[in-house]
Amino acid sequence: LTSPPELKNPHILCVYGEGEAFVCWEDYRNDPKFPDIYLTKIDDKGKVLWQYGGVPVCTIEGDQSRPVMASDGNGGVYVAWVDRRSNVKDEVYVHHLDPNGKILFEKNGKLICSANRSKTQLQIERDKKGGVWLAWTDARTFDKTGFDLYVQKLDEDGNAIYANGGKDVALNPKDQTTPRLVAADEGGVFLFWNDNRYGKISIFMQRIPATGE
Repeated sequence: LTSPPELKNPHILCVYGEGEAFVCWEDYRNDPKFPDIYLTKIDDKGKVLWQYGGVPVCTIEGDQSRPVMASDGNGGVYVAWVDRRSNVKDEVYVHHLDPNGKILFEKNGKLICSANRSKTQLQIERDKKGGVWLAWTDARTFDKTGFDLYVQKLDEDGNAIYANGGKDVALNPKDQTTPRLVAADEGGVFLFWNDNRYGKISIFMQRIPATGE
């Protein structure tokens, strides 16, 4: 799939679509200190369908890392990652690639969250309507509520249903972490997470409808 000499400790993920696999990794070919995001697609026989070495998803300055992927159900793929192009804070970006590897959003990704402090445990799930849900653990109000969970949804045209920064789902005292997404009917999603609001770890869930309301 790729063999540049600058590729070090790649973080490789695979998501299976309709008999195909998407492979994504952190890539150091452009900078030995700060990785970029590359992605390619193979068929069920192992043939590389997109360019050898991968499609450059994001190659802007700074650190792009921890990619996650979800098939769009139509031969394309969504990929999201944590981005430090500002060199100040974690931000969340996402891209959508069509079945031929063409990037559909703006160059170097669509901004999802630019709130202060860290974003970790990024998760992604398609919504069965051509769009995608994102969830992450967020420290923007850590001093008051610890780690919290936020979500965002994009429709098939890339329009977000919430403002930049997403919508808080579990904004409670102590930590809410480890989000997991499972697609629901009609474009909605189930969100599961670990919750320490009562002083011990419990499992909570929320069903979020397609409208986000």
